[in-house]
Amino acid sequence: MNKQISNFSRRKFVGFGLASALAPSVVRGESPNGKLNMGIIGSGGRGGANLNGVKAENIHTLCDINRKTLEAVQKRFKGAKTTTDWREVVSNPDIDAVVISTADHHHAPAAIAAMRAGKHVYCEKPLAHTVQEARWMQEEYGKAKGKIATQMGTQIHAGGSYRRAVELIQAGAIGRVKEAHVWCSRSIRDVEQAVLEKQAVPDYFDWDVWLGPAADRAYNEGYWKGGRRPRLPRRHRGPAFPCACPRPPRPRPSGSARSAPPRPGRPPDQTRNRRSAAPCP
Repeated sequence: MNKQISNFSRRKFVGFGLASALAPSVVRGESPNGKLNMGIIGSGGRGGANLNGVKAENIHTLCDINRKTLEAVQKRFKGAKTTTDWREVVSNPDIDAVVISTADHHHAPAAIAAMRAGKHVYCEKPLAHTVQEARWMQEEYGKAKGKIATQMGTQIHAGGSYRRAVELIQAGAIGRVKEAHVWCSRSIRDVEQAVLEKQAVPDYFDWDVWLGPAADRAYNEGYWKGGRRPRLPRRHRGPAFPCACPRPPRPRPSGSARSAPPRPGRPPDQTRNRRSAAPCP
């Protein structure tokens, strides 16, 4: 499977336009109807929304660790194959591109494997679990640059209005930009590492595959079923982020409320850096 991309603008390779952006310039694979053969890695929840973005292509394989999800989604794509293991998807030479909407700790391993197999990759955010993983992904893309197209799912930031704003800034419409201000309207508290009580693994759920690169632990649906997920330790973790160096205080607009006091029982100097990491070199 050796596809060449000519005169392809990465600016057009945006989430829900993935298939249409590739259509004019990619030499198709083995799909009998001339469409891209898509591998959907993570078919429920956010994966279901991403699947709708490429449903006009040939949905070759549906992958999900929840067999109930696979059964439900396959009713819409009756000709699609199914599997609970994404490694079967990336190793299939008939698949041209993958959409990765798994649990966060699978993003980098699945994307790297897919790029090595010469497949186009759309991967949901966050791109990776560590900075080191992101660097490995960048290195892998560099080896196949010009042969594959990649995109991280950033939703509205991949839309036309945001892209147009970037073009205007790069074209110097407002002159040289010396400073940028960024803010977020949501307040999300850090999630401590959690160990939940052991539950029996349902016969429809592939728990071992879901764990993947994460440390072994007993099953509990709280680790994967909606809501806020606990942070999972990795078997082989690269350099942690953020590092253990003290963080500078976040600037606040004048007149804003003061920072919340430290939690009871925790010294003030430990309220910001709770992850175990080595200081920056």
